[in-house]
Amino acid sequence: MAGYEWADEIMAVTITLVRGLGWREVGDLIGVQWSTERTSTFHDAQWWQVDTMAPVVQAGRLGDWLVVVEPNGYLTAMPDTAAAVSAGGTAVSVYWNVNRLMNVVVARDGTVVRRFDPLLFASTARGEPLPEEAGLVFGQVEPPPLIAALELAERVTGVRIEKRWLLDEPRRTWAATEPT
Repeated sequence: MAGYEWADEIMAVTITLVRGLGWREVGDLIGVQWSTERTSTFHDAQWWQVDTMAPVVQAGRLGDWLVVVEPNGYLTAMPDTAAAVSAGGTAVSVYWNVNRLMNVVVARDGTVVRRFDPLLFASTARGEPLPEEAGLVFGQVEPPPLIAALELAERVTGVRIEKRWLLDEPRRTWAATEPT
């Protein structure tokens, strides 16, 4: 599970990998305000809309996967939204915030197939365990459950989120509309 230690440097984020829908379809589902487009690094984006509290959404590609990054956000971490963006494919969402609230959602073809809090695993796990969970430890402080969650996302998608890619590379960024 080496390589995800950088996760402790981030206060709050949702990282969602999507294969099936295109960015325009995903963006419409999560309320992207298309006219607000700009290019930002993660560090700039996390403070961009702090005065208005509007969610901020970034999009990039890694291999065949669309990667939706939400600095300080949670739109694609919601099970119904993760299910919607998985239509015709797969979505894997990993969320955490400064209070160490965490959530993992795996959805396929419009249905959530697995959902849990990596730390509070025993009381939150929903759906059948995935084969990719084998050997990963959830529900304990050590090894860090957040690192295991990111490893699970990598196992399901085949995509490793590198610190440099996530934090330092500029990507397309938009404000979004808070769901009602």
